[in-house]
Amino acid sequence: MNRHGFIKLSRKFFGNELWTQPRVYSQAEAWIDLIQLAYFDTTPKKKFIGNIEVSWQRGQYPASIRYLAKKWEWSPATVRSFLNRLQKREMITLDHSQGMNIITLCKYDLYNLSDTVAHTAYSTRSSIANPNTDRPLDLAVTQQKHNLPHSKNTNIKKEKEGKEEKKNTPPTSPEGAETDNNKYDWVMNEFNRIFSGKIPPIHIMDEKRKKTIDWRIKDYGTDSIDQVFENLFNAPFWQNKQAENEKIDFDWIMRRRNYVKLLEKNFKNLYQNGKYKKTS
Repeated sequence: MNRHGFIKLSRKFFGNELWTQPRVYSQAEAWIDLIQLAYFDTTPKKKFIGNIEVSWQRGQYPASIRYLAKKWEWSPATVRSFLNRLQKREMITLDHSQGMNIITLCKYDLYNLSDTVAHTAYSTRSSIANPNTDRPLDLAVTQQKHNLPHSKNTNIKKEKEGKEEKKNTPPTSPEGAETDNNKYDWVMNEFNRIFSGKIPPIHIMDEKRKKTIDWRIKDYGTDSIDQVFENLFNAPFWQNKQAENEKIDFDWIMRRRNYVKLLEKNFKNLYQNGKYKKTS
């Protein structure tokens, strides 16, 4: 079997029912999805996603952990582990400096060569590891941007490129915070779901809580909320100190000092002598 070169795949395939049917994605499908989701234009993009202004470039894609978890029908922990694995294999890089995951495909230009370049440049073979195996995975998602004459076909070319750009512009939801109300509802629902039966649920999202959530997202990104909840749930003292759990509530978790320690898994100063430290 010939494992050299590319398999050219039209973007129209990703609108086909074979691809869009609801399912749990395999790791290979998730990787292909990242390739086709990445922004292909050479002009940098800037846009508000929820209440966060995000910029990204060719070969990049802004997406929160919870968005990918919902899209691929995975748990947030599985998505995080998968992205970390790709990063270790130097297939992607992750940047959180804008308050949201910016995923960069390390060899994006290699996957999107033009017809002419693809014919010659790939005589010196480059490959990328499949996240499931050590076999090479060479996949080109064609951009449908062929060389058209600069006459009557110019408008057709621009129209086609415009449609492709819209396809590759991440929708406002659900990557980011969606609307503010949806963002707050999501945080409340995630907290109640994860800590059901362990920490008293919350039912009111007042202005003080909303403001606190906004500050935590601004400083540490939307994905940090999932990470903090997950770190607390898996904290080493959790199982042995269930009787003390009523001392922890939503507001305690969201306090800046506690939030940072939970995000960094710094549990040592959170729990002392059978009591959770009260912090301001």
